Amino acid sequence: CAAGKFCPSGSTRELDAQCSPGTYANVTDADGDPECLECPAGSSCAGGGAAPAVCSPGTAATPAQGQCTVCGLGTYQPDSGAAGCLECAPGTFCPKGSSAQLPASCPAGFYNGKAFTTLESLDDCVGCAPGSFCAGGAAQPTACAPGSIAPSANMSACELCPIGRFAASTTECEECEAGTYAASDGLSQCTPCPYPTGSDSGDVTCSICKEGFYLQDASALPDDIFRFPTEHCKACPPNANCATNTALETLGVRRDYWRASERTTEIHKCDASDHCS
Repeated sequence: CAAGKFCPSGSTRELDAQCSPGTYANVTDADGDPECLECPAGSSCAGGGAAPAVCSPGTAATPAQGQCTVCGLGTYQPDSGAAGCLECAPGTFCPKGSSAQLPASCPAGFYNGKAFTTLESLDDCVGCAPGSFCAGGAAQPTACAPGSIAPSANMSACELCPIGRFAASTTECEECEAGTYAASDGLSQCTPCPYPTGSDSGDVTCSICKEGFYLQDASALPDDIFRFPTEHCKACPPNANCATNTALETLGVRRDYWRASERTTEIHKCDASDHCS
């Protein structure tokens, strides 16, 4: 099994690890389950099978964080992958999310259009373009980090894509496709559903069975289905039709076959004595 995957007994394919936010899958241990390791300082770990993402300048993360924390007012961080933010020196200005100590004072959402020169007039302040943010002062535009967007101009901070959606670009969030999910804010990609579950577009979990399988107990809790998918989603029996989100009660039967009740998977072929329609 590859790193970040796990292979339970009897597996025919590698399965994506399902680590919680603040941890990441690194190796497979002897029992076949993924080992979820604490996210290192200076990185964020969204969970699932995603690898640690290094924090961008202006943000920082202590160990085991699911998201990088934006530096607060009066602090800054010029480097990527930092564990904490630095205090601004006296006589300088550091708005929220600063990656530098600022000697100038362009308002948030704008930057000094004459880079590398001292700001002489507010007329030199230029609006930040979509897809980036400007903290103000002397800071130049910073591209939105993965999982966040700036859909319009003159933004002072990027916005995290909400649960059920991901950052398809630096300006737009899109719904997760069917068969994937996003359980937390600020994701740059959606996580495939654990086999053999499925989901509708925009879902935040996987609590239905994919095509070719049926849900054995329609009263099962969504969280239980997600955590123990093979206990709840069973292979479609012969001569039955199992579209995505099929339950035992809605199991389809092929033409010229029948079953005695909605609670059985025994399917019989019609003969001359049967009343099949």
